[in-house]
Amino acid sequence: LLDQGRTESDPDKRRAIYLDFQRELATTVPTIMLFSADWISAANRKVKNYQHHPTGWYFGLVKTYLD
Repeated sequence: LLDQGRTESDPDKRRAIYLDFQRELATTVPTIMLFSADWISAANRKVKNYQHHPTGWYFGLVKTYLD
């Protein structure tokens, strides 16, 4: 599929080929987690609406506030 995508000149057809490749990759290649982190969250009771994200990233901070 990669060779087909590289040689296809029509952008729509090339996009379809690469989407097929991506689907195939997502369904057949295993995921290997290279690390595992231990996360501990602590906050003052004035901190409201904080939700710890499983990755340890602070995605929910936009909704967090102090009371």
